[in-house]
Amino acid sequence: MYRLFALISIFTLLVASNTIAADQDANLSAVVLPGALEIDPLSLSKVFTPVNGLTFEASAQRQKNAIHFIVDDITINDLNGDGMGWALLAIPKPLTKDNSRLPIGKIDGFFNPSDPQNTKIIGKLFARYTGADQTSGYTIDFGVHYTIPALAESGTYTGEVALIIRAD
Repeated sequence: MYRLFALISIFTLLVASNTIAADQDANLSAVVLPGALEIDPLSLSKVFTPVNGLTFEASAQRQKNAIHFIVDDITINDLNGDGMGWALLAIPKPLTKDNSRLPIGKIDGFFNPSDPQNTKIIGKLFARYTGADQTSGYTIDFGVHYTIPALAESGTYTGEVALIIRAD
């Protein structure tokens, strides 16, 4: 009888301990810090307007490169200060309004870098910085034109230039 009681007690303890372990949760916590390389969001926080005026008129003729934007003072910070450099890619997208769009025209690309000696602009859409001098507050500009198609729909068109950065 004692052996039966002991076996039942051991079995009950094993089942109880397995049940308790199965119902436990592990609480997790993690902190995500800013990356070592950033495009300062404040440098892109405004809405950029055309440098050649705010309004344009549609016509029966296509108006090539009629609207000109400059995204100025794109600010890049190398937060860890390693000075290893970085590469920046711009991807302009058409201006759109509902189902209408204004196609990309001439692309000026990147220009006016704050450290021209250590900046190489490749094919207008790509810039590479190889210097260690400006780990914070580096600036560069980007320009793009848009064409107004013949008989374009009137209204406010909006768009974006995607900027992608990576460390070298």
